Order: sequence, then structure tokens, then C-alpha cells
Amino acid sequence: MIRHGSGPFVAGPVVERAMRVLLLKLMDPACKALSRLYRPEFPEDAKRLLFLRWKLPEEIAAIGESETVRSAVHQRTENFLRPFFPNFALTIIHTLEDPKDAPKAVWE
Repeated sequence: MIRHGSGPFVAGPVVERAMRVLLLKLMDPACKALSRLYRPEFPEDAKRLLFLRWKLPEEIAAIGESETVRSAVHQRTENFLRPFFPNFALTIIHTLEDPKDAPKAVWE
């Protein structure tokens, strides 16, 4: 289903809503995973990966904005977390893509 306004289709609000929903979906597992990944028994220089599988909303798939949503949430989340959690990487894959085609994790 695609939403229409008083004129041509407007993707902006749909994309913004999808970004919020994805970020909210990411927050709870990220909190749990980070608390486990950064326990004292793990070496400080160990690489940590948070892998999130995202159920792609039909609206986003229909308008072809999955990469826009994923990239924005991925970039901002990594930028926020990395100063506090060294050797951290995030990978977000959606349900309609083959895992071998998903973006690869990058540690900085």
C-alpha cells in the first residue's frame, strides 16, 4: 500500500517513518548486545559486530528506498556508538536480500 497526499506521491514522510521504526527496532537488541560484547573478560582489541535483520516494510520496498533508510540509520548509529564502544561495527540486512549481497561490516 502506498500513501498519497494532495498531489503526487511524497516519499519523504514514508522514508522518515521507516527510519524511526528501524532505529527503534535496533535500540533494544543493541543495548543487550553491547552489554554482552563489552564484558571485562573479552580482550579490549577484539572486534565486535552487531548484526541486525530488518523486515523491510512493503511501502519502502515499493518505492525503492530501502538503501536510503538502511544507510541513514546505519551511518548515524555507528557514528553515535563508536566513540563509546571501540572496535564496533554494525550490519543491517533486510529480509528481501541475500545475506551474501548485504553490506559488509567495517571496523575503523
